[in-house]
Amino acid sequence: MSDIWETDQYGRLWGKQPINGTVEISESNNKLVLELETGMGAGTGEGTGTDSGAGMGTGTGAGTDTSTGSSKRSYELRVPPGSYYTEYVQNRSELVEKLQELAQGAALPVDFRVGGYHQDEKYNVIVLQMQGGETLTGLSGTFAEAWIV
Repeated sequence: MSDIWETDQYGRLWGKQPINGTVEISESNNKLVLELETGMGAGTGEGTGTDSGAGMGTGTGAGTDTSTGSSKRSYELRVPPGSYYTEYVQNRSELVEKLQELAQGAALPVDFRVGGYHQDEKYNVIVLQMQGGETLTGLSGTFAEAWIV
C-alpha cells in the first residue's frame, strides 16, 4: 500500500485530481506506470517499457514467488499529448476513453472509468478498477502525479 493512495473494497482506485472541463496532456505529464500482482504472496518482478511511437507505450515484466504462486507485472502507458474534455453532467470523459483504449491495447487487466465526487464542489475523477483478481501494488509516473494522486 502506498502512503498517498489505496484501493477500496472493490479493488478500485479513485483519483484525487479533478478532470472536469478540458485537461491538457503533454510529454511532461503523460506517463502512467501500474504495478499489479496476482495471488497473495509478495512476489518479485521487473519490467521494461517500450514506446511504439504512436503515443502508446507498454511494458511488462513478471516474476514468481514459488512459495505463494504470486505474479507481479508492470505496465506503462503513455497518453498521447492533446486536449481531452470531460463532461460532468453526462459523466463522459475523452481522457478516460483514451486510457481505456490504451489499456485494452496493452492487455492491461484494469478498467478506467469516470467517477464523481459530490462534496462541497462536484467534480469528476479517474477511477481504476482492477480485474481478474489483480491487486494494484504500485502507481507512478507523471500522469499519475498530475491526474490521479
